[in-house]
Amino acid sequence: MVTVRNTDQPIATLETDHMPIPINPSPVQAAIEATLPKKTLADVTRLFRHPLLVLSTAAVLTACGGGGGDDVVQIDPPAPAPAPAPGPAPAPGPAPAPAPAPAPAPAPAPGVTTVTTLSQQMEANGSYIVAATSPGTVDLILPAAPAEGNTVSITAQGANDWRVVQNAGQFIDTTGLVGDRTLGSALTAIAASPTARWWYGDTSANGQVILAVSNQFVNDAGGGGGLGNGELRVSRDGGATWDAGVNPIAGGTAWSAVDVSPDGQHMIAVAANAGIHVSHNAGQTWSVATGSAGPIYLGATTSADGTLMAAVSIDGALVLSSDSGANFAAPAGASGLPAGATWQGIDSSANGQILVAVSKSNGVYRSDNAGATWTQVAGLSASGDWYRVAMSADGQTIVVGEEGGVTAISTAGGAFTAVPGVADVNHISVSADGSDIAISTNSGVVLRTAGGAFAPVAGITGNTRFAAVSDYGNAMVVGQNLAAGPSQLQLSLSGTTVGSTGGIVGNTGESLTLVYTGGRWVVQSSTGDFTVQ
Repeated sequence: MVTVRNTDQPIATLETDHMPIPINPSPVQAAIEATLPKKTLADVTRLFRHPLLVLSTAAVLTACGGGGGDDVVQIDPPAPAPAPAPGPAPAPGPAPAPAPAPAPAPAPAPGVTTVTTLSQQMEANGSYIVAATSPGTVDLILPAAPAEGNTVSITAQGANDWRVVQNAGQFIDTTGLVGDRTLGSALTAIAASPTARWWYGDTSANGQVILAVSNQFVNDAGGGGGLGNGELRVSRDGGATWDAGVNPIAGGTAWSAVDVSPDGQHMIAVAANAGIHVSHNAGQTWSVATGSAGPIYLGATTSADGTLMAAVSIDGALVLSSDSGANFAAPAGASGLPAGATWQGIDSSANGQILVAVSKSNGVYRSDNAGATWTQVAGLSASGDWYRVAMSADGQTIVVGEEGGVTAISTAGGAFTAVPGVADVNHISVSADGSDIAISTNSGVVLRTAGGAFAPVAGITGNTRFAAVSDYGNAMVVGQNLAAGPSQLQLSLSGTTVGSTGGIVGNTGESLTLVYTGGRWVVQSSTGDFTVQ
């Protein structure tokens, strides 16, 4: 039997084991060969995409040279083409970015509250419409513990009067409000204050704590001289009540200068013959600094936190304390201070780092490192009778004055320029932001408010020893030492009275927005004409 296999030989010729065997193509095969004369069986098979049977699966061939056996010629189908090798797996794509977390929903703002009753406790950042349904004044009570930047807004639609009610210790800076009380515009005696020949005084930031000292030394036309008994008096309620007098040395104390921290807790008081005295509980108790007795101190200052203190004397002593006034010592090493200077006044910035000291005939000196080293201030006479100095909380506004000479001011760290028409300086006071400045003289008080021009305060004449402006600029306490005899302290207020008795009164159609900043409420915007209480 001859097996015909699928080879690459021409279709018309296949080989057996002995010899080529011609095969007559079928008509279909002949047609294929005519179309593809030189193609092989494999080519044809690929053309038709399946095995091409060239011969029938059983063909009887006659063997060459006789022989009668039947040989069957079988054509095997071509082997299938190998499957293509699988391609490489595609590289994995980048992992999808996680979906962003949803932004937190903003805290809901307090809604607008319509006030229909005669009393409403206001909340921080709340808005209120006054529309009371019964007659009477509507009390709108401020938040008791506001945070920096909190606001309250009020709009009146009904016919009722309404009043912003303060809590204990609160007050409102009413600068810019129609109906505002301007500092110095109205000066009245503090009815409860003692009568004395006042010499020096200071207040806390809000004017509630007042420290004032008296001195029997008379410095007025027609007056006498000499030192006598002086007292130290303290009020912690804006002058409504006062402590009894304190005399550390029996028989007479000539108090000469004091300073009070913004919170009213830390105090320093110096005397011409009784040393340096310190309190850290708003004047309830006092202690004498170790080794401070002896020099005739005329100036003293404390930092806001009561840690850094300083005092000066006409005996040449300039002493510093870094332990809240327990101990004082002169600057160590080469400080740059002149030896034996007649120091008369000193003041410091709130942090105690900037100090300015003034002297008689030795010039004005400044330190920017809490008193470690000093330099003489240029542009100010080295031979002047420099007597007092005061500065803003940041030390950028500084005012110095001579006793019987010129007064000069420096702002934003610039050069000093003269304050016209001000001489015979007894005391200088500057608010924390430097906008309010009071200068006391032998003939009254010259005042600058809100950064404006200096002008005399009406109603004050004679030897005025001090006019202490609070850090907030809402209060000014005035003390005089007159030849006519002892007198009461006087008070001028700007803004509301501190505490529950103070407030702002409005009426229908008026609106008011307050913002809490720097420890007090401040008028942010307003429409109408108000009454300040």
